[in-house]
Amino acid sequence: MKEAQPLIITVGRQFGSGGRGVANILSQKYGVPLYDKELINRVSRETGICNEVFAGCDECTNNYPNSSLLGGWSLSTLFSTTNRDMLSGDSLFSMQSETIKRIASEGGCVIVGRIADYVLRNHKPLVSVFITADMDDRVKRIMEYEKIDAQQAATLIKKVDKMRSSYYNFYSEKTWGSANSYHLCINTSQVGIEGAAQLVIQYVEALIPASRVEPQ
Repeated sequence: MKEAQPLIITVGRQFGSGGRGVANILSQKYGVPLYDKELINRVSRETGICNEVFAGCDECTNNYPNSSLLGGWSLSTLFSTTNRDMLSGDSLFSMQSETIKRIASEGGCVIVGRIADYVLRNHKPLVSVFITADMDDRVKRIMEYEKIDAQQAATLIKKVDKMRSSYYNFYSEKTWGSANSYHLCINTSQVGIEGAAQLVIQYVEALIPASRVEPQ
């Protein structure tokens, strides 16, 4: 009989919905690592590619990162011609996906975004969650976090959501934010960030024996 794999929870999210907060609660609940921006740092270490490249193309479909995404650095400055040829959007996605799979093989964890639900679709047990919120609440949260006004926050939200949606739809066989793409879709405007995390915990406990969700 095949030994059970550790639980992986993936969290997709609308920008400003509080998805990172939900993921953080789940990470603490189960005593497992949380990977969000941390994932970019790990991919960089494992590939030897400057993390600004991955950060610049994080959850976007640009075939090649440009200098504006890299804080003014150009690929010609950062890499040789041979290495630049390897940095298509598909190649970066492939490298990131391999790192996600290695992370999942090491033990239970919570992964935010990066199409981890699709990359790990054959991992059992996997619980995929999508976090959403009403626009007014998202604007307020981004205004506070980014220190910008309401109009700027709304514009940024639309831009980031479009980028995440295009990235997810391009590299997966599913639709970003669609209920059919995830096990759970939760609106934090209705239940709050803590309430959303508790709903995920209840789902996990109903689905998986407790002995299989402890840190491994």
